[in-house]
Amino acid sequence: MLQRTIVQELKSTKCFAALVDETKGNSKKELLVTLLIYFDEGKVKERPIGCYHMKSLDAESLANFIHDIVTRIGLDWNYCVAQFYDGESVRSRRFSGVQARLRAKSPQAIYIHCLPNKLNLVIASCVESVGSVGSFFSLVPTLYTIISNSNTRHQLFVEAQKAVEQPVLELERSAATRWSYWYRSVSKVRLRYECILAVLSAVSEGAGGEARAEAAGLQKKMESFLDIFQLHYIEAIMRATNSLSQQLQAVDLVISRLRTLIQATRSRLTDLHSDASFVPHFEKASESSRVCDRTRNRSTCCE
Repeated sequence: MLQRTIVQELKSTKCFAALVDETKGNSKKELLVTLLIYFDEGKVKERPIGCYHMKSLDAESLANFIHDIVTRIGLDWNYCVAQFYDGESVRSRRFSGVQARLRAKSPQAIYIHCLPNKLNLVIASCVESVGSVGSFFSLVPTLYTIISNSNTRHQLFVEAQKAVEQPVLELERSAATRWSYWYRSVSKVRLRYECILAVLSAVSEGAGGEARAEAAGLQKKMESFLDIFQLHYIEAIMRATNSLSQQLQAVDLVISRLRTLIQATRSRLTDLHSDASFVPHFEKASESSRVCDRTRNRSTCCE
């Protein structure tokens, strides 16, 4: 029914763009998710046409399959004006990738690298170039694993928040290519910093085996001033870039606004690199460092 609706809505404009990505379901099978983007009655619409199991992921198989599923529902590939993928080489290679093979069928189907993904790649590359920052980013998912993947430790975390009369927040799972997930992960660690320390303290003193040693190591790392400062400073940086990432995914985004959004983000990042911005974050980190001393004496809130 959805496919028939898409074909009906495209009768007037005919032109469309194809957005394709792959993912793994719970079955561990490679799934190809295909969407069409088109203009109808004054609105840009983004509609999924299917999620398909792919046995082969080479460029030729993918290109033929994308072409076939679009034409199978009754659309003419000659009216495809754009194709969107992330930077994965099988799809984006200039001469032999999926995009090149599909452009051979429809030369006007220009390739556009997914903008949020491109932003994620740029930021991730910057993060990996700074050793201490890369180490910090490995800390965040580890905290999620040790606290949220255990019913007992998760309950300790819930009780620690209630003990200080804070609304209960759940730690966020991070995703390597989704900057918004990283932002929420880091933000929640900062907001519940004291409670996380209390849980790690309780686990390191009461648990046994690997959990006890891991909790003690994480507690020591979180109590280091460098990691405390990075928690505050990196969250501010991520907040600025997350706004741009969210806007790039907005269905009502127009190209004329894109340059303004990018310039505003660059300006904000430049401000964060100044002494005027550095000092407040340093002071916040100093206050959090003093929290460490109080938390060592308050681990009983988790008992």
